[in-house]
Amino acid sequence: MFFHEFKKTLKVFLRQKAMIFWALIFPLVLGVFFKLALGNVKDSNNFEAIKVGVNESLLDDEYFKNFTDQMKDEDLLDPLPANDDKILNQDDISAYIDKKDKVILKKNGVRESILVNILKYYNMNENMVRTIMEKDPTTDLSNLFTDKTHIESGNPNKDMDPTMTFFFALIGFQIIYGYARGLSIIFQYEANLTTIAKRNAISPLNKKISLLSSMCVGFLLNFFIALFTMVIFNKILGVDFSNKLAQLLLIVAIGSLTGVSLGMVIGSCNKANIDTKIGIGLAISLLLSFLAGMMVAEIKIIISEKAPLINKLNPVALISDGIYSLYYYDNLDRYYNNLIWLIGVTIVLVLLTYIFTRGKQYDSL
Repeated sequence: MFFHEFKKTLKVFLRQKAMIFWALIFPLVLGVFFKLALGNVKDSNNFEAIKVGVNESLLDDEYFKNFTDQMKDEDLLDPLPANDDKILNQDDISAYIDKKDKVILKKNGVRESILVNILKYYNMNENMVRTIMEKDPTTDLSNLFTDKTHIESGNPNKDMDPTMTFFFALIGFQIIYGYARGLSIIFQYEANLTTIAKRNAISPLNKKISLLSSMCVGFLLNFFIALFTMVIFNKILGVDFSNKLAQLLLIVAIGSLTGVSLGMVIGSCNKANIDTKIGIGLAISLLLSFLAGMMVAEIKIIISEKAPLINKLNPVALISDGIYSLYYYDNLDRYYNNLIWLIGVTIVLVLLTYIFTRGKQYDSL
């Protein structure tokens, strides 16, 4: 019976051309547009150290000199000693630091704003140290100034390419779009929705086995469509999803089940009509993708800072961040953290599907 229902559901899904288009063709087309629009972002984001003139008298201060040396080591600043602001006449000099709290800028821009903020950072810490020492001259300051860079890298495995995050989020969106297959499954068993469901409701088939076989079909289709898209992105668009194949397949597989389960919950938890349920599913998938940074990358960062729990429960964010961690880091701690949360979300959705689909009765069919 399991394999009979499996084959029947597979035939039904393969005949749904519109679903195949939105699940496969649309993400591929969107990926091409991402590549065309963002292909040169990595090269344009290569940061060059800001060349600045520095009043020679400031460099007599050992602490300030150490600070500028550290900024030079981090390729943030390229300080050049100068007697006055005439050094601004040189074309490649962006500003002149006359005093610790006084910067003469050649023009206003992003690089100049970075310089001003760097100096604010230094002055803030200097004032903090002065205040602490005035209150307690015996304070040990060694713990306040550990040797670390000001741009945290987290020991990345390779150079940062900001465009990759859009592709990772797009894969997350495609996987969660598997909700459409989950809805289609429910439409076959909710007798108030379709004629086929009415027939299934009065037939002697085992509903649990039938639902399980249909869920397996939805899961496998979702999984293989995602893999096919990732292969196309990798071979044609040059998107690197990491060389950790086993971990990559695992998170895509769990995510594929999450997408189908989400659709089954949406389809079974309410008595709305088919169009309303499809609209709810589309709205939820787009919202989750937005929160995961597919439309605006900064949104994901803002959420992680202000309300991190939101994306801990967001399967699109968990999938995209899991792939991101595989690509950029050798350490798998961040990946497993995402995977555990994703498994938790999936288990909850599967349990809700079971609760909402069991023992339903209808006054009339």
